Amino acid sequence: MLRSVYSKKHLYIIHVDSRQKFMFEEMKKLEHDLKKRRITNFKVLDKRFTTIWGGSELLTMFLSVIRNSFNDNIFKEWDYILNLSESDMSLLSLDDLEHNLGIHNGKSFLASHGYNTADFVRKQGFLFAFHQCENRMWRIKTRENFYKNMRIDGGSDWVIVHRNLAKTAISNSTITTQILDYFSTVLLPLEGFFHTLALNSKHCGSVIYKNLRLTNWRRKQGCRCAMLKPVVDWCGCSPLAFRGNESRLELDVSYFMMDVGEFVQLKAYFFARKFDSFVDLEPIQFAEKQALRFQPEILQKIQSSPVLNSTWIKTYDSVIDYGNYKRFLFFYSNRL
Repeated sequence: MLRSVYSKKHLYIIHVDSRQKFMFEEMKKLEHDLKKRRITNFKVLDKRFTTIWGGSELLTMFLSVIRNSFNDNIFKEWDYILNLSESDMSLLSLDDLEHNLGIHNGKSFLASHGYNTADFVRKQGFLFAFHQCENRMWRIKTRENFYKNMRIDGGSDWVIVHRNLAKTAISNSTITTQILDYFSTVLLPLEGFFHTLALNSKHCGSVIYKNLRLTNWRRKQGCRCAMLKPVVDWCGCSPLAFRGNESRLELDVSYFMMDVGEFVQLKAYFFARKFDSFVDLEPIQFAEKQALRFQPEILQKIQSSPVLNSTWIKTYDSVIDYGNYKRFLFFYSNRL
């Protein structure tokens, strides 16, 4: 994914969940290797959060990245911030994305729930207060008070936020303080914070209500916890990984046309999720070839490499995992 979105003129910040020591060390190695090659637009955050599903620290982490970037001489000059997960891939080239954001400069891209607010408030769990502790979100009480002067909105937590809205999100304005206070006890806060902030501030006319992402939702397969609702604090649905026999990915990409250098946007999907090399490599190959189609020199190297058709997993690291396993004494007796 990094290969398909990398450019010297953009900035890349990596956050690794505080529970993932091996991944963090691997990312720090990559950062070190890039610095030796004088590539300074890639940074791995030392301050880490526990980014569990639906957790309040997802929003805390996102706002921390924005705040810290403005205080960093290298990372402070940007127009848009967008979040990607380790399960995302690009569907179109970086040139396509730059062009689309350029012609809509000043707008933030936020996918909204698309139905009435009352249903959203109920289905999203806004009627309850939650607290993140012990690596999970606890439902602690029924919410009694709502801000009467606030319009609630939300949708996807995968966002593309313009600099102007990002600045408001870390400001000390009254509306920002109110919304942050409210969303500190909300389940899935990143799915509604920027949406609600934009609607209730001067940015209300600066939102395009789509986030340029394709998500492989298959509700019947990805929503398996409905039967547990009486005994759990909350449960949600999860998108599935793309498989090679699913035509949806290729079909949606084909909605884009390139005509004499002019980009005609018919259906805006620049990124997709989820991709998992242990489920199927074919969708990953397709997405990478599509994203790098204007960079034939890189594509040629990839296609001649065993990496294209292979995947690996490392289950033990002598430095990270040493001491985490109990020692065993095996005794063998040759009995006739």
